[in-house]
Amino acid sequence: MPTGFRGSAGGGRRRVQGELKANGTYAVVGPGELKGRLRAAGLELPAGADAKTTAGVLRRLGGVQAFLTGSVRAFSAERTSYVEVEHVHFHGGYHWRRPRYGFRYHYPLYRHYVYTRAHAAADAALVRVADGETIYATPSPVSARLGARDDPPWMLDEYLTEAADAVADGLVEAFAVVPKQLRLDAGKLLRTARRREDGRLKFTDDFRAGDEELVVVLRLPPTAARNEFRLAAARKDQEQAVTEEQFLWSAKDRSREFVFSPRKLAEAAGPGKFQVRFYSGRQLVLKRGFEIKAK
Repeated sequence: MPTGFRGSAGGGRRRVQGELKANGTYAVVGPGELKGRLRAAGLELPAGADAKTTAGVLRRLGGVQAFLTGSVRAFSAERTSYVEVEHVHFHGGYHWRRPRYGFRYHYPLYRHYVYTRAHAAADAALVRVADGETIYATPSPVSARLGARDDPPWMLDEYLTEAADAVADGLVEAFAVVPKQLRLDAGKLLRTARRREDGRLKFTDDFRAGDEELVVVLRLPPTAARNEFRLAAARKDQEQAVTEEQFLWSAKDRSREFVFSPRKLAEAAGPGKFQVRFYSGRQLVLKRGFEIKAK
């Protein structure tokens, strides 16, 4: 997937390209490599070409499924300094009975502060080469604002680098699969149920070997979107799954229902205690126990 960004920050494209390569979701072709491929094929990408034109050229080149295009919307930093004055007072005195003697000191204390701000923002769209249509575009620019009162103060380019890296991370998160650690409650997010005659669910962990349907209800937070998971049913005392299903979680999903057959599970592994196991890759994330009785 080629990448390209327009704007005042020349390093933005390189940052996004590097982050996407490190992420591993896509095989990324950088601008320099793309120019070499185009030159070798006798093709040229016109300067300022729109998405449709770019897609047409890349279709003729071959070997590219999508490209990322975008613009840097903000890339700036500023520094302000100010002085605060604190008036310090000191009182003292001495007396031995009478007369009394006293003294008083007053002097200003000057404190100098430096406040640095940085702002970076960019938008992007992932375009399909086959037809030039947008697969996904950021609904608003991904931005980062940093600011702090430092002593000693950071250099402006250090703050800009931090802001630009944060924007690049945000763009990668918008277009690629980014691992995240989630705290999940098995009691609320993974449950077993049977469907009643009126279509509603009755949550239970008690089933019969003759039942045709066991409904597994899975709830995940929005951050799980675009990740692939696996749901398996297995005997409690065995690692090998009797049956399993792989699926991709959608951003539109709040919860999903998966249907297993107690009858088929009992025929394959016999009645007894089972578990529904929820996996992310090879990692077991959640499990829920249920029982299939012979009668």
